[in-house]
Amino acid sequence: MDLKGTISSQLGNLSFLVELDLSSNNFYGQIPRELVQLSRLKLLNLGYNGFHGQVPAWIGDLSTLEHLNLQNNSFDGFIPLSLFNLSRLETLDLNSNLIEGSTPIEVGRLEHLKMLRLSRNKLSGSIPQMISNLSSIELLRLSYNTLSDFIFLGWKKQSILRSPSSSPTSCSSSLLTVEFLPHCRTALVTVTLLLCLRNLAVVPVAASRSSVSFFPRCWCGVRG
Repeated sequence: MDLKGTISSQLGNLSFLVELDLSSNNFYGQIPRELVQLSRLKLLNLGYNGFHGQVPAWIGDLSTLEHLNLQNNSFDGFIPLSLFNLSRLETLDLNSNLIEGSTPIEVGRLEHLKMLRLSRNKLSGSIPQMISNLSSIELLRLSYNTLSDFIFLGWKKQSILRSPSSSPTSCSSSLLTVEFLPHCRTALVTVTLLLCLRNLAVVPVAASRSSVSFFPRCWCGVRG
């Protein structure tokens, strides 16, 4: 589709809507507040448009929302804390906007979150340790921001807490892809971490040189 203009506030009257996908069009302006009336909405995809202004705080009142995609727009300001009240959220994609400030520690509340994409914004400060509470996370992208050094403190992945072996030295594993930007702003580092379950504590296994891309003076490090 190649729809243009602003989104009609009348869409908020479609209370039966479960999915609203208006991505890859030429919409602009702000998202009408009337969409908060879509009480059954599970997917909201407005990516690849020309929306601007702050990410609306009222999105956090869409209690049934599971997938939120606002990537490739011109949203600015801070990430509203209300988004972290969306207890069913599995996807949060704010990639390629103009969002600034820090990554809120409240992100650790989203226990069902599988994908978090915050790359290509203006985020700064440290990456909160609370991110390690995201027990369902599969993809985390924080690259092309000005975030400080990343310290991986161990991931509590509930999905691998049931080991088929009773041996305390056995290891169940799961792959998690983490993409972030360390001190050097031009170096994109992609790390695939093999997480190992030992004695109910997940620890990162030392990654081989082939699985970690790094640049001189920009070693991302995996500590654990």
